[in-house]
Amino acid sequence: MEIAPVVIAALLGTILGGFVLALPGVGAAGLAAVLLARFGTDPRVLAEPELLFIFFSALTVSGSFASIIPAFFFSAPGPATVFLTVPGERCRSEGRSLRGALDAGRGCLAGGLLLAALSPLFLYLYEPLQMLVFRHLRWAAAVLVVWMLGGEAVFHLRRARGERRKTRYRALRLAPLIFLLAGILGLLAGHCRRFPAGGSRYAALIGLFLIPPLVRRILAPEGAAPKKETSLKPLPDEPFALSGALAGGAGGLLAALLPGIGAGPGALVAGHLAPGKRERAFLFSQGMVQSLLAATAFLVFFLPARPFIRSQVSRTIAPYHQPGGFLASYILIAGVILASGALAYLIFHLTARLARTLTRGVSPRLLSAAIVLFVTGLTCLLYGPGRLPVFFTGICLGSLPLVFGCRRSNLFGFFLLPYLIFLAGWHEPLSALLGLR
Repeated sequence: MEIAPVVIAALLGTILGGFVLALPGVGAAGLAAVLLARFGTDPRVLAEPELLFIFFSALTVSGSFASIIPAFFFSAPGPATVFLTVPGERCRSEGRSLRGALDAGRGCLAGGLLLAALSPLFLYLYEPLQMLVFRHLRWAAAVLVVWMLGGEAVFHLRRARGERRKTRYRALRLAPLIFLLAGILGLLAGHCRRFPAGGSRYAALIGLFLIPPLVRRILAPEGAAPKKETSLKPLPDEPFALSGALAGGAGGLLAALLPGIGAGPGALVAGHLAPGKRERAFLFSQGMVQSLLAATAFLVFFLPARPFIRSQVSRTIAPYHQPGGFLASYILIAGVILASGALAYLIFHLTARLARTLTRGVSPRLLSAAIVLFVTGLTCLLYGPGRLPVFFTGICLGSLPLVFGCRRSNLFGFFLLPYLIFLAGWHEPLSALLGLR
């Protein structure tokens, strides 16, 4: 293959992902589906499918950087960036939003570098590790859920005892209920024939994670104007790269090895492993999880032994992948991931500055209302108004943690509860009992 088409495909994917995926509600999987529907049958695409893979690998890596922008600056997170909302609000109010965003961007860049370093090991270790995980998959997923709910219970119990108010025990009781309700919504959106899976999952996830913080900003009273941005020089008394890299690497690799749980639980694990009260290490780890999982999911799709489908984007382009893999393709994709990550960081630096300028020049209420209207219109445009009931159900359920003071990680029940039910073998009888089939 000639080098010029490869460079052009990688550049187009990086630039498109870096700018378009910075818009709230626009995900890599949805953009890939739209592009394939428009250009997937083009004879030039069918003649050179490898260029298609290069384009989407660059798009995915660049999109991991761009996904930070809506969560950090606009309080419009996705499932993978939900933990960036609160640090983003605090950094904006204190006048250091750009520095905080760049810390998360450096984490994304470190994730690509780590994957490039591990890519030779993945040739020999990824499949044996997958076999080991599959033997204990049920227990690993169950331990993750118990650890998540147990940590939530301990957190609320300590807070309730410290404040000595009975109303604080309300969050302790409601957290498992929110997890259960989110899991039921995940079953309905992903497994009910009355709701086609693609559009219903998108509408439910947007309603659960993206819209509720925006509604809170619209209803909240106007606060003081943000402070002037401080210097971008790193703090000399806060070394954060090593501790953030260890936490982000652990969370990202865990999510990459456990199929189906997504980046959200990996980001949760990374957040707990990051040193307490070290905000920059936390931001670094969250960014690292995003890029590490996105790039790993695409890299293992080109393992010479056999491909592993670990993301919705790779599942979307799987029909264009010919059986069998080649070492040259694997090396090429690893190089594209590394080069795309370096360029995507420069684009992220530009989009972060643009987002900071927008947030400082527009009222938070007006900006949040505009994003809500944009995302609602996008949902109707892509999947039709029939998804709006699922969309508004997700908004109501996603607002419960904000109303009752629970952690928003309980909303990961949308992924984890159906996953556990499937692993336990209860999927078919439960679907028949609930009338989902």
